[in-house]
Amino acid sequence: MAQITLTGRRVLIGFDGDLRRQLAGLAAGRAADPPAHRGRRAPGRAGPDGARAGRTPTPVGADDYLAAVGDFRSLLDRALPALPPAPDRGEPEPAAGDWRINDTTRCAEEFVITRAHRAAADWEPRTRLAGRVGAVLTRRSVSDREADTGELDPAAQAMADTVVRVDVDWFDPDTGRAHHAQVTGPVALLADDPRDWHREPHRGNIPADLLRHPDWPRNGPGCRR
Repeated sequence: MAQITLTGRRVLIGFDGDLRRQLAGLAAGRAADPPAHRGRRAPGRAGPDGARAGRTPTPVGADDYLAAVGDFRSLLDRALPALPPAPDRGEPEPAAGDWRINDTTRCAEEFVITRAHRAAADWEPRTRLAGRVGAVLTRRSVSDREADTGELDPAAQAMADTVVRVDVDWFDPDTGRAHHAQVTGPVALLADDPRDWHREPHRGNIPADLLRHPDWPRNGPGCRR
């Protein structure tokens, strides 16, 4: 796709069957908006159906439409201006010990099976802080090898100065107000327990508001769901 010039052109994408019922729609959605062509003219989508007298319209592929329903000109008249929502890929079944961030409660939760029966399993709040790695930034100069070959030098990359930013969100336990803080420091913070982030040799920068939270850095009493 990166080698095809789409600027100023009308683009039509045809699907073999009902897009909404095929996982191929996921790949089609990415193909319709590749990084090299974002911001250019929106593509059209051919949306034929098998409508005939006395029949309920049934989605068909473009080849089936041309073979049994209409001609190419009528097919173009059925083109739609945008892709439908991508099919739901479904979430993987969680396992005991999995963790997630609940964006509604801003809690970190663990999946727990309280009994032998699977129906008793649920996500349990573990701390009233929601943290994510926001960015990893590496600063370094180009090595001689990279300048000569144009390829990434693993040795230079390993010795680079890399810093990390962790975004933390929470609701104030007393007022319920939303708060946000950023923890910054060497990328080695990600290998350590948060209770050690402020210590040598890393000396991460932890805002005072976050340090004052009763759940930092250990598990607190949980939160209401």
